[in-house]
Amino acid sequence: MDFDDLDAAEEAAAPAMRFFAISDVHAEHKQNMRWVSDLPHHEKSTLIIAGDLAVSIEDIEKALRLCIERFTHVFYCFGNHDAWVTDPDHSSFMKLQRIRSLCNTLGVKTRTELVEG
Repeated sequence: MDFDDLDAAEEAAAPAMRFFAISDVHAEHKQNMRWVSDLPHHEKSTLIIAGDLAVSIEDIEKALRLCIERFTHVFYCFGNHDAWVTDPDHSSFMKLQRIRSLCNTLGVKTRTELVEG
């Protein structure tokens, strides 16, 4: 087998899509946000964020932006910490609606969807 055959064999064996799942990132902590920013780029990849990404909308947005730069598809399932509110004039439902709107703007998926890689 020569090197051209080896390259073709490696390409044929490469997965069409790689899946990653994370949860409880708590990116409101600086070292955790740094961890997200240090994640490598993955081509043909799907990331599932299974809740508790961060408490503030600003930290959620920053972490999501970092994730969509590194993965082809990003799915986000909200967790209880994502819904926490400290302002008595706002509710968790209002906050989750803002997060869903943010996700729609960024192209982050919050519903089931078929992805191709």
